[in-house]
Amino acid sequence: MRLIDADALKAHFAWWKNDDMKDIFNTIVELQPTVDPERHARWQEPEGGDGPGERLVTFRCSACGASDLHANGMIVPYCWHCGAKMNGGENDG
Repeated sequence: MRLIDADALKAHFAWWKNDDMKDIFNTIVELQPTVDPERHARWQEPEGGDGPGERLVTFRCSACGASDLHANGMIVPYCWHCGAKMNGGENDG
């Protein structure tokens, strides 16, 4: 993962003449989660699971409760909703 300056990225593409494309691009950038380096959590597997051996499982963030559907065993290092780092740190949830 690489943290970037979203404001600098938007400024870099400010020269675009097509306002619709600029608006779409800026909206996509703004919808990206902001990582909160002070917040730690872990992906909690659903009770009862989605079924043994399922390829896609719905996990919940232990900090905010947001759900995320991803492959069982896939590394998803940050919560898309609250930005918590998924390392099960000491200030978990």
